[in-house]
Amino acid sequence: MKLQRIAAGILAAVMLTAAGTAGTGGNGFCVVSEAASKLAAPEITSTSSTTSTVTLKWGKVSGADGYIIYKADRITKKFEEYKKVASEKCKVTGLLSGAAYRFQVAAFTDTKGKISVQKKTDIIKVTTQKLPAPGSLKASASDSTVKLTWNKVTGADKYRVYMYDSASGKYKEYAETEDTSYTAEGLVNGKSYKFMTAAVVSGEGSEFAQKYSGVVTSKPFKKDVQLQIKDFTVYDAAGKKYKLSDYTGKPIVLYFWTRDGFTTGYELKNLDELYKKYNDRVNFLFINCEHKSLLNFVKEYLAEGNYSFPMLYDWELIALWQQGSYAVPRTVLIKDNGALYKTYDTYMSAATIEELILKML
Repeated sequence: MKLQRIAAGILAAVMLTAAGTAGTGGNGFCVVSEAASKLAAPEITSTSSTTSTVTLKWGKVSGADGYIIYKADRITKKFEEYKKVASEKCKVTGLLSGAAYRFQVAAFTDTKGKISVQKKTDIIKVTTQKLPAPGSLKASASDSTVKLTWNKVTGADKYRVYMYDSASGKYKEYAETEDTSYTAEGLVNGKSYKFMTAAVVSGEGSEFAQKYSGVVTSKPFKKDVQLQIKDFTVYDAAGKKYKLSDYTGKPIVLYFWTRDGFTTGYELKNLDELYKKYNDRVNFLFINCEHKSLLNFVKEYLAEGNYSFPMLYDWELIALWQQGSYAVPRTVLIKDNGALYKTYDTYMSAATIEELILKML
């Protein structure tokens, strides 16, 4: 009986010692709780974006039951839970184009419905892609005004017009509009103005200008300035009418031609290069003077040359006749005030035409 009491005392002492040292890392029995050690933060492997989405991908975290994506509010800057996912990927939708966003990702464990959030990643910064720039920006000048037009950009809330400021050497915001056109008024006649545009997306307390368009240059002129040559009408391949008087306000280069001209191919190539270089400052009118029945052959000829300029047609030779000659090729240069500058019925080199253009600008 005495031996049983001694053994019980020894056992009790051992149990007390074990209880006192559990979890301390000291000598004796030690039990470490796995719940006290959080799972590692996910390792981000890639990010990508479109104009309205961001996709995040990360490596698998062993022991995780899923993942939580946190998105920062753009106004309060606070991170809020966006979504729980089971896989190592998440697409965040409904975002604004051209805007910067911040995210974090954490693994979680689910024990009988009790969610335990593990370690979060560092802040992930991703900017959505911008909307495309407004295309086909054009300028049409008149008395003290310049009218700008451009193509619609899907997803834009409005458009911003910029004008070049020579004093600062920068483009400055000039106006905003929800339309795809804008008329700048109160301008100085005879002075050249440069413009460009950008789509704008609004939301989340901010506005985001998207990609800038190309630049157009235009010079207002007095209404009483008239063309010194007789106005005429030509057509595009679909039969739409275009009048010469629609192109005043910029210098004009008219080029009348047919396929059988010995130098036609050279001149079209030269003029195409000048068109690419100066079409924002000069109105180029390339006018084919062959009968409408030959239209398909003309189209094939132009396709072979891979030209970038638009083509117009004088099927009845009325426009050419009004210039006082049936000879082709014929090049007519008109100043921005409507005054006739030069007329040529011979082959002209690219350097010669460019020199004349620069004198008109």
